[in-house]
Amino acid sequence: MVRLGLYLHPFDLPGLASAGGMGFLRELGYTDLSLAVAYHAGRWLVPRRGGGMVRFLEDGTVHFRTRGAYGALAPRPSALVPASGPDPLAEFLAQAGAAGITPAAWTVLFHNSRLGRAHPGETVRNAFGDAYTYGLCPMRPAVRAYGEALCAELAGRPGLAVLELEAAGAFGHKHSSHHDKSSFTPEAPADFLLSYCFCDTCRGRLAAAGMDPEALAAAVRGILEERFVDADAMADASLAWDRLDVVLGRERVQRMIALRAEGLCATLDGLARAAGGPARVLLHHAGDPCSTGSSLGIATAALRGRVAARVVTHYGDGPERIAAAWQGEPQDAVPTWLAIWPRAPHFRSDGDLRRVAALARSRGCAGIRIYHLGLLPMATVARAARVLCEALRG
Repeated sequence: MVRLGLYLHPFDLPGLASAGGMGFLRELGYTDLSLAVAYHAGRWLVPRRGGGMVRFLEDGTVHFRTRGAYGALAPRPSALVPASGPDPLAEFLAQAGAAGITPAAWTVLFHNSRLGRAHPGETVRNAFGDAYTYGLCPMRPAVRAYGEALCAELAGRPGLAVLELEAAGAFGHKHSSHHDKSSFTPEAPADFLLSYCFCDTCRGRLAAAGMDPEALAAAVRGILEERFVDADAMADASLAWDRLDVVLGRERVQRMIALRAEGLCATLDGLARAAGGPARVLLHHAGDPCSTGSSLGIATAALRGRVAARVVTHYGDGPERIAAAWQGEPQDAVPTWLAIWPRAPHFRSDGDLRRVAALARSRGCAGIRIYHLGLLPMATVARAARVLCEALRG
């Protein structure tokens, strides 16, 4: 069966109802819907008539009524959750079931600026001690407990087929914050060093692995100061991985990467258990173990037995860059969904959509997911479904 998914938020449901509801989406060809049930802040241009067009999203809230037991880190229901009666998740599950659509709870876990600002000790900290308040550190016990409690509560919702987990890993420097400004664009090795966590939990893990966390943090600071403080912002300079090998030693760099991957795998195992088992988990994933951000960065082979499938997002890519990113990727490690955002300049024609569909077919992908009902005009939502469904059926 050709599978086509679509992301949406609870605030999309009233407008969708006026357009024919989920039955309308099912007729278009959408088989899977992912509702944001835990999300972060944002400013969105929402192309719909009958209301405002610029929407500010609540920061770090959930769109369901919580009943589970949480510790110091606890979710806050959004303004869309009523004091009584069905919450947005319950309404979504009922409507999806009636339309014959597979529902997923799209859950942003550790990207939570509200919790990060309230609990800076639970966030990722770089070698200088700077706290990335938008990213909770997934190695910390309280953060893992929060994620597991959230997954367990969602898993108990009747009618929910899938927990789609985003931001289940480590956040780093690259993730955009508020009014970002820099005289430099950190290349991959610099971003790796800026993103490596030296909170007290991660320092303890480094020490347990036989590394001196104080000496390592000092060496990392030295490399970054050499790259940025001692540099000329007008010079065409960059930091190469070879420089890390010289200062830190290649074996130590590889051990740093492996240690973070081991911790992320342990975090993922706990989330999967709380979700009711790997068969219910759909994970936003990046195969590069140095990757940080909304997609968990571990080797693709490490997902075997840990999740049912993964989502690989290409929101800023067109067909050429998507195809290039997939060169050399293993095809049989775990079922994969491609997620795209069909907008110019990345997508300008039906042919662009067909090229992505052909790639998905050639890779044996589970399907394609479209981002996002709240950000795309309805004409684009319908056009993408028509073209992709035709192309995927081939």
